[in-house]
Amino acid sequence: MNMSLSAGDQVELQIHDVAQDGRWVGRGASGQVVFVRGEAVPGERVRARVAVVKKSFVEADLLAVLEKAPSRIKPPCPYFGKCGGCQLQHIRYAAQLDLKKKMVCDALERLGRFDRPSVLNVMPSEAEYGFRNKLELVFTKNGRLAFHGYGDGRPLVAVERCLLAPDILNRLMDVTARFFSGLPAAERQACGLRRLMLRRADMDGRVMVALELRRAPEQTMQNCLKSLLRVSGSDRTTVVTEIGEERRPLKQAVLHGPGVLEEKLGRYKFIIGPDSFFQTSTRQAEKLCETVAGMARGGKQNLALDLFCGTGPLAHCLSESHADVIGVDGQRSAVENAEANARLNGRANIRFVAHALDRIADLGTAARPDLVVMDPPRNGIHADALRGIMRLGAEKIIYVSCNPATFARDARLLCEDSRYRLVRVQPIDMFPQTGHIETVSLFQNKN
Repeated sequence: MNMSLSAGDQVELQIHDVAQDGRWVGRGASGQVVFVRGEAVPGERVRARVAVVKKSFVEADLLAVLEKAPSRIKPPCPYFGKCGGCQLQHIRYAAQLDLKKKMVCDALERLGRFDRPSVLNVMPSEAEYGFRNKLELVFTKNGRLAFHGYGDGRPLVAVERCLLAPDILNRLMDVTARFFSGLPAAERQACGLRRLMLRRADMDGRVMVALELRRAPEQTMQNCLKSLLRVSGSDRTTVVTEIGEERRPLKQAVLHGPGVLEEKLGRYKFIIGPDSFFQTSTRQAEKLCETVAGMARGGKQNLALDLFCGTGPLAHCLSESHADVIGVDGQRSAVENAEANARLNGRANIRFVAHALDRIADLGTAARPDLVVMDPPRNGIHADALRGIMRLGAEKIIYVSCNPATFARDARLLCEDSRYRLVRVQPIDMFPQTGHIETVSLFQNKN
């Protein structure tokens, strides 16, 4: 391989793919892999400046697009390219879906070593914008609100609105920024502003505002509350403060309302607190649950395990097809929330257990599970834990993933020694305009 390129050199290349981190992939004249940062599109010929030369690849920054792809469009967001939230706004939505399917196929073929895996077309989002039910922002020193941007250190990018969020969350963002940026500097500094979290429940339109700060001066908080309620209404808003020093447990206090929201997935309700994990696209989360439920049908339906169960939405879906469901999570708080949700929905055939997921074989269920569903974090499942899951001998495993690379790695292990067979993969676009893709995959026990 010719590694004669040096930092600062300019190179022309054809873009043919996108990497998992949102950079664009091309090859230089000598065949070396080049990762390009910037607004490129597969099929385009570009000019880039070399930033870093590694042993097996080159990192470069986009300078110019020499030949545009037909799928290129003008991104509607003024912060696109600076804010780190979106990577694909400059690509038509249909082409985004094709690109995401290719990401899944490539990961399974290259990392998982599967030969022509059965990957279905991506299940699209009905809304390309305005779908997010949650925003998390950082306060700047002057009281404005920002997202983390691209580049070294991920610098803050101050924003006035986010096109991925509904109007009410943007209005609350605006009034919060106006309130705190308008305070005298001494009063603002007394708060020790850190972060703002906004949620909206699709079920009834109610909203939550959570302010993370070091201190909460009473008069300042009351004045802030009045500003917020003028926008969203007293009976449709709950406001929470999270107070304390960073990297220490925060003390929560409810300023207004119940301190939680209720959201609905299908026919089930779920209680959502300031720290609860809940998918950021409610409608796509419903599609994900429906997909899992569809794959769960058939075969024996006595006992199902829901691993990494969180607040329990998948366990609720499984409770319709299986006689008993056990939801397992490593966090006690998640299990407590899941138990509350099961009581709320009257699901007597679900129980939840706080248990270390790397020792799942020690769970000690009375019977062998017929089905295991697992929805791990982005880094996937440790190999030892995955082997423990395989030793349970379930007839079917359903793996929900938000990272094609770690899913492909884990899928390869599941299918080693011909223990399980990958039946099909259903990608679901939970996050339009971004490089992220969710997958729901069915594995069948070959024994």
